[in-house]
Formats: sequence, C-alpha cells, structure tokens
Amino acid sequence: AKKFLDTGSLNYTRASLVTYLVAFFYRIGGASRFYEYLFWGRVPGVIFGALTVIPLYFLARKISRPVAVIASFLWAASPWAIGVAKTIREYTFYPFFILLGALILARLMELLFDFKRDNIWGILKIILCLAPILAMIWCAFNYDRDSTLRICAIVFAGIVVYYLAINAGKLWALFITNKAAFTAVVILVALALSAMFGYVNKTGHVDISNLGISDYWFRVFFIPGSLSTPMHWWGDYAYIFIAIFLAAAGFFYAILRKRKYYFLHLAVFLILLVFYIFFFERYDRPRYIFYALPFFIPLVAMALNALIDYAAVSKPLTLKIFISLAVACFVFQVFNYQNILYPVLSDEHGYIKTTNEHHDSLKSVIALLEKEAGPDDVFITTVASGLLILSGVDEERVSHYNYKNEERFAKVERIIEENPQGFMILDWRRNGLFAEGYPHEGRFMIGNTMVEVIQNQDGMQVYRWKR
Repeated sequence: AKKFLDTGSLNYTRASLVTYLVAFFYRIGGASRFYEYLFWGRVPGVIFGALTVIPLYFLARKISRPVAVIASFLWAASPWAIGVAKTIREYTFYPFFILLGALILARLMELLFDFKRDNIWGILKIILCLAPILAMIWCAFNYDRDSTLRICAIVFAGIVVYYLAINAGKLWALFITNKAAFTAVVILVALALSAMFGYVNKTGHVDISNLGISDYWFRVFFIPGSLSTPMHWWGDYAYIFIAIFLAAAGFFYAILRKRKYYFLHLAVFLILLVFYIFFFERYDRPRYIFYALPFFIPLVAMALNALIDYAAVSKPLTLKIFISLAVACFVFQVFNYQNILYPVLSDEHGYIKTTNEHHDSLKSVIALLEKEAGPDDVFITTVASGLLILSGVDEERVSHYNYKNEERFAKVERIIEENPQGFMILDWRRNGLFAEGYPHEGRFMIGNTMVEVIQNQDGMQVYRWKR
C-alpha cells in the first residue's frame, strides 16, 4: 500500500481491494511512522469485520428474528473474528462480500423455483440477482485467483444443494415432464463441477486426487480445549464438549420447530468442513477456515434460542424461574467476557490464541533503533523488513535473512564485509529453532568483523557491527 502511494503502481495484485483500501486510509490518516501505518492499515479490516454482521443478520433472519439477533451478538463478540480483523489480510474483508453473495443467491434460488413463464418482472429479478453472483465467481477464478475469494464457490455450492434438496419434488416433476430441462441441468452441473474442481486442483493447496484426512479443522469448532484452535466465546479448557452439545441442541430444536432455513446454514457449514478435512492441503491456520465461522454461528445461536424458548414456555411459574436461572447461569459460564476482551487488548509477544499464529513484538527493537540507527546503517533481518521500510529506511538498505538458504551465513558475511556498519535483526524461531543460527548473546567474529549482540528481548536478537 505504501509503494502504491509512493509510485502510483500496484505490484502486489492478490486481494488488491485490501491494498487500495489500506492505501486510502494511509492517505486519510497521514501515516508517516510505523505505528501510524499499523493503526491506519488495520482500520478498513476492522470496518469490514464489523459490517459483516449485516448480511449475517439477514441470512440468520431466514431462520427467525431471535436467532438473527443472537447470531449478530455472537459475531460481534467472537474472539476469533476480532483477532482476524486485526490482521491486515483479506480474510476479514471477503466474508462480507461472500455473505452478501449468499443472500443474493438464496433470493435467486427462490425466484427460480417460484418462476412463472409470463412474469417479465420475475425474469428481470432473476437477471439482477444472477449478475453479481457470476461477477463474484469470475473475479474469484480470473481476476483475483491467488486469493481465498474462491471459497465463495463452495459457499454457493452449499446454498444450491440446500435449495435443490428442499425443492426435490418440484425438480422431479419437471424432469419427468420435460426431458430437455433435465438434460440441460445435468450438463450445466457437470460443466460447473468439472471447471471448479479442475481449476481448484491446480492451485497448489487442494488435492482432489489424493484423498486425505485432517481432523484439525473439526477441532477448530468442536474441541475448544485444543491449544491450536481459536478461543471462541467459551474459553480454552473448561467446556471441551460445549460446541458439540450446542450443535446437537440446535439441530434437534430446528427439527422440532420446523426451521428449515437452519439447514441452509448447516449445509454450507458441513460442505466447507468436508472440503477442509478431506481436500485442503496446506499447513494448519484458522484463518483459512474463517469463512465457515459465519455459518457456524447461527447453529450456536439456534441452540441458545432453544434454551431461552424452553425457559419461556415452562410452567408453572416456579419451574419457569428455576429453568430461566439455570439457563442464565449456563450462558454466563459458557461466554467468558475475558475471552472476548483478549484479542482487543492483548499485545503480548508469542503465540496468539485466537488465530494460532505468532506475534513478534517489535517495540523494543523500535526503541533501540530510534536511539542507535543512522542513515549509513544497513540492515539484515527476518521479520522486521516491513517495520524498517515503514519507518523510512530505503528498501535498498534492507536485506532478507532466509533461514532455509544454505548460503545464508556466506551472504551475511558478504554484506558485513561490504558495509562498514549496520544491524542484524533476527527472531528466535528463525535464528536457532528452525535452523542453525547465531549466538543470542556476547561478541563473536563474522569474517574479519566483530559483531555484538546489543539486545535480546521479546524473542528478537539485535546484532551490531561498526568498523
């Protein structure tokens, strides 16, 4: 985003919407220092994370208004959603558009199954609904093909499957009386599936030919006691089976109350879950399956609505009071406000419980460089290149340290030999944990130059040489 503002050209095309919006907010905020870039860069993601509650509400509203209200509060208070919104990545931008597309597609499917041939206005409505759906799919598979916007195809597939299932009688009657319609539908479905799976299979993160199983994605939602999963609302260890209980309660209540649109959310959620468990082949990060969270939340909201309804219809009054108190105590115990505040207020170095990623705290590095660094220094670094460039250091003075490169030590020696002074800023994982690195304290020689560890704090080692 900074390069775009400086040069007027965009050389990072993945999820360019993110870059444009971040650059726009940099301009609004007049960002010129690292902390300012960080703050204003986060603002658009936080806005979209909050706006996602709107299409989520209307999707859940199809089940019932109480479920929609509860689901809205669950999204707004989701530690996982808040944590993802703080990262300047596409994962908090695209759920808004995908849910909006889901709403439009649901309306399109309803129009198709209620369509009458002589209804011109109905045809116009179908065209108006179909256009944004096709535009999003085209964008995901052609314009923004390197981003996770492609997940919209799986979400849309789940919605189509749901409407086909609940309208199976109409479809069967149509196919019996109209063989041409049956043939056309079969051909279109075959072409759509082959095109989608054929393309997705070439992305490098999906393998449909070699079926595998990863239970990690199941644990993300249903076993919150696992250390590698998001916190959700109910904490880490105390309620290890709470999600399974709530999912079962909501499922049976939906059957009892005949809430058919509950199964729309269930269908999309299960299709996404199956996709990640069996076909997705990349390292485990909750951000990848974040798109399933908006469809998981109404399932939990349905269960809470069931508990509240059960308390409301209980008789006599003493039993109603007792059950209401029991439900209130249960909800109070499950939804821990400290977990909700954690991703808002936490700024600790190390593992982040909501997103299963590592937070490198650079505050001590910034404070040191503000005192020690000068215009003649060069920098060798692992994770601090963004910090340096956003702090005003010319990109030509910054070299990347790649712990996987067998020639990394020779490269460092060459840079030190060619430059009389500079800093090396490494993190403990890439400097000794993942691969052999440099000492974390004291003085030592690199080539003919004395190098000193001048700071080892928050997992960051800062080295100084000056001839």
